[in-house]
Amino acid sequence: MSKSEVRLDPGILRESYLEAGPLAGDVLQQYSDPHIHEVLFQFSDHTNWNTSFNRVDPKESEPISIWIAAQLVRSDLKEDSHERPEVHNDERQAWMLYHLTRHLATCKTHGEMAPPFNHCTTLFRRLSATNSSYELALSDILQHYAVQLSDSGSHSDALEPVQEAIHIRRRYAEVNPEKYRSHLAWSLTNLARYLCWSQRIEDAIPPISESISIRRQLAFRDSATNEAPLSDSLHHHALYLSQMGRHSEAIPSAEEAVGIRTRLAQQDPANFNHHLGWSLFRLSDYLNTSKRYEEAVPHVERSIALRRGMATGDPNAYKPFLADSLFNRSIYLTNLGRYLEAMDSGVEAMALRRSLVSLYPEQFDAALASSLSRVADNLNFCEHTPALATLQNIVAWICRRMVAKYPATYESALANILYQRALYQSGVGLNSDALITEQESLEIFARLVEKDPVAHDPLYADILHQYALDLSKIGRNEDAIAPGMESVTVRRRLMVREPATYDALLAWSLYNLACYLNSCSRTAEGIPFVQEAVEIRTRLAGEDATENDLSTLLEALQNLSIYLSRADRQMEALVPERQAVDVSRRLAKLDDEKFEPTLATSLYTLACDLDICQHDDESIPFINECVEIRRRLAKTNPDRYNSYLADSVYQLAFSLSDLGRHEEALGPGLESILLRRRLAAENPMFYERHLANSLNLHAWDLTHCPGREESSLEFGQESVEIYRKLATYDPESYEEELVHSLDTWAHSLKLCKRYNDALAVAEEGLVAYERLLERDPGNLCKYDHGGSAIKHTYADVLTSLGRAQEALEPVKQAIEIYQRLMKKQLIQYRRGLDYCVALKEKISRQTVAVIQ
Repeated sequence: MSKSEVRLDPGILRESYLEAGPLAGDVLQQYSDPHIHEVLFQFSDHTNWNTSFNRVDPKESEPISIWIAAQLVRSDLKEDSHERPEVHNDERQAWMLYHLTRHLATCKTHGEMAPPFNHCTTLFRRLSATNSSYELALSDILQHYAVQLSDSGSHSDALEPVQEAIHIRRRYAEVNPEKYRSHLAWSLTNLARYLCWSQRIEDAIPPISESISIRRQLAFRDSATNEAPLSDSLHHHALYLSQMGRHSEAIPSAEEAVGIRTRLAQQDPANFNHHLGWSLFRLSDYLNTSKRYEEAVPHVERSIALRRGMATGDPNAYKPFLADSLFNRSIYLTNLGRYLEAMDSGVEAMALRRSLVSLYPEQFDAALASSLSRVADNLNFCEHTPALATLQNIVAWICRRMVAKYPATYESALANILYQRALYQSGVGLNSDALITEQESLEIFARLVEKDPVAHDPLYADILHQYALDLSKIGRNEDAIAPGMESVTVRRRLMVREPATYDALLAWSLYNLACYLNSCSRTAEGIPFVQEAVEIRTRLAGEDATENDLSTLLEALQNLSIYLSRADRQMEALVPERQAVDVSRRLAKLDDEKFEPTLATSLYTLACDLDICQHDDESIPFINECVEIRRRLAKTNPDRYNSYLADSVYQLAFSLSDLGRHEEALGPGLESILLRRRLAAENPMFYERHLANSLNLHAWDLTHCPGREESSLEFGQESVEIYRKLATYDPESYEEELVHSLDTWAHSLKLCKRYNDALAVAEEGLVAYERLLERDPGNLCKYDHGGSAIKHTYADVLTSLGRAQEALEPVKQAIEIYQRLMKKQLIQYRRGLDYCVALKEKISRQTVAVIQ
């Protein structure tokens, strides 16, 4: 590059020439010493670029720089310049350019730097080719150039000069480590910074690690000089690791930086309190991100104390940092569930940032928006009091005012604040008010998401989810389906981007959407959604699953089995029910006292449905285990668990009875009667129905135990009497059970050869059955179980009375109903069907014989 390329405007330079005064001449004379570069190099890194020249009054630095530039221009214009030796000319101009560039940097004249810097390095490279001692000055100018490029935002452009400086300094450090390793460490530290700022964070780790290694050795020999630079390297090493998501790995370096800076701040608080505040702030952040919330709080509180003190002396400089520390403290305390304490810090941070926004809106309005949202979040977690409700209104009022001035910045915060207010309203039962607030929030977010879905989708999905839930709470399940579906759609998008963050939330949206559909009698439509929720929650409930992971999975499995059952997919429902038992066992291992009742419920549900699916023999182990657990629970807490024990022993008796093991069913059947009789005495409205069921089952089992038919009569009669009373008050709820009980009692009477009494009871059962069909003509098959039984018994009793012709029609009807039931693969009706077919053939033969 020729010297003419670095000329500045001669007019400006000449006008500034006289401003420099005699001081400029003295300085220039100092710089003409060919040995000064060694002295300058020793000063450069240790004093943050404060070389002997930088010690000049800053007010004088700009005219001096211009004066030096003027000298360069003047030297170019001299006609006799060609008469001077080339080396001398290069050296003189190189040193002048060297100091010009240093002071252009001091004056932050970034736009003027490139030409003199480039020409300066060209000259020093030429000088270094014949005299290697000039390499020191070359490395220094390269280092300065890199700093200025980075300061002007050209971080990537800074990499090449700093790497060249490192290459030179590494050679010198190998020859003379005591003298040059500190300079190498500075260049390595800067290289790591530029790599980080160029989004090459992983590449920054090796140079910053090497810098730490060098400075640790230097600090061991001379702690007074080198501990501060070591703490700087440690601080940034932790920062880069954290930015890569390696928060736990960042903690040791951050802790060491805090330790060093604590010592330095004790010795020189004026110079080191600021740096200690930063290290404490960062360390607390790494601990919090690593979910070590308790450990994070003391460090952020130390940073608050330091920054509060510094803000007292210099509020304009340190109020922003104090606000940041207070804001983070509120986050950490929220994570610990200490919401009121978090509120104090959050409100103070909000107040500080509000005052800052009044002075510097563009710089601090985003921070104020975050504070407003944080306070709104904390308000939702605190106990609902009038004072906090007032504060919530104040926060919303502030945010609305800021939206009026800066909508682009504050609309998101306002939408979040409205969402938090809606959560509060919903929490205190003001569901209708919550819906109005949520609608306003959704209107804002619909606009925001259209502009930037990546930024706003997460909260938009939360609000949609809550809006649907609040609609459901007031019975508007049909209206809840659309926002529920949209929350699923948005969270699917989010899950594609960040599955680890959003899969659990997507599972909740899917689960709730299935609930809304089920509540609208659209159960079959809801099944795929709850199945997907189960898949996600099963994935989350791996080997290291938490109690919450397992509990939410269990809830989804239980609902899936219910929905499948309601959709007449009973056999499929057994799959999630078996999974529910396995999950319940895992929960019981975590906390048997808390989850043994849950395990018993899962065992009971599975046993009942196995019985419905005619897997009675398979159901026995599960119901036995359930009885064992509930018997143990009822022994310690009978008031709470006796009713559950009664249900379990009844189901055990029922399953044994279905298997034809009537003798074995008598014991648990009788126990269920005794338990339910005591319960019915305390609460007849609720337990009499269950008592009647137990009496009916026990009577039925006795009729199948030879020689005990007479004993069945009193149990069958008592069951009928209870159901007659209940059906009088509520025929729609109890008449079907009355039919079953009348059938059992009639069967008992028939076996005891009391045929006329049996006929009267059977006829009462037929009348009750006909009333059921008249009441619900569109659902005749619903009553097939009772209908087949009572017609079967009625025909059997008529035949026993010798009235075979009258029995023919009811037995045909019984066969027709049994065949309908058999088409549903309900094989437990095979025996009844075979009996009625045989009875019909018998009646037909008798009829033929009479005719003949």
